[in-house]
Amino acid sequence: MAPEPPDELSAVPAPGMAGTGTGRPGVGLKLLAGLIVAALVAGGIAGGIVAAALDDDDGLAPGNGAPPAFPDIPTMIEDLRQSVVTIDVVRRISEGPRTITEEGAGTGIVLTEDGLIATNAHVVADATTITVTFSDGESVRAALLGMDEGEDLAVLEADRDGLSPITFGDSSDLRVGDLVVAVGNALALEGGPTATMGIVSALKRSVYTSGGNILEDLIQTDAAINEGDSGGPLVDRNGELVGINSAGTLTAENIGFAIAIDTALPILEALADRSLR
Repeated sequence: MAPEPPDELSAVPAPGMAGTGTGRPGVGLKLLAGLIVAALVAGGIAGGIVAAALDDDDGLAPGNGAPPAFPDIPTMIEDLRQSVVTIDVVRRISEGPRTITEEGAGTGIVLTEDGLIATNAHVVADATTITVTFSDGESVRAALLGMDEGEDLAVLEADRDGLSPITFGDSSDLRVGDLVVAVGNALALEGGPTATMGIVSALKRSVYTSGGNILEDLIQTDAAINEGDSGGPLVDRNGELVGINSAGTLTAENIGFAIAIDTALPILEALADRSLR
């Protein structure tokens, strides 16, 4: 007789997100935007990676069976931060005669120079105010231009010009084992976005969320994706966008999921009502 699944794998709603488990098979997930900012821990980004260069005399020059050179991760992250924004939302939730004010945090991706921003739908769902903070520290109010809750995608519009749009990659080119980097507003830590690195662990995953939706064609990665990272970019070794971070597991370690950009881009373009690539 097959053992009963452990209780800890049941899905749990993210803060501020109503929902119950679906009762369908699969790993319990939660969407990782709903960080309640009751107490924040000051922090920032630290670290660097040193890549050793191969001598031309070692017989491993490109085109001679050598692996590709290790990317310059610090420079990649510094460039990428210009295309990443932090998102703060306020929700007012009615509970009987009371109205509760709830604050949350997430991440967004700059799509255009004139202020279009991609994020997850669960980051901004039911928000009464949305504030976007750019890499130069300027904060502005943003409007929800369009949202697809089933696909967990949304497009915001902020009154800001001269931004640095992210460069789109092709998620169809990914292979299991490829290096990827995730950047996001993890835990709403002060000092700027957090960067994590890992590999593509699996492709074309389908998972059920705590809200009862199914997300398909996901990239699974062991790059850490934590609360607040939702809506942030997952980029390849060239710094090009291949996924939008969306969900993580409740119990397992080093398992996170991103919506493949080849799936997300047509939806984002429909929400924005314009071409984005």
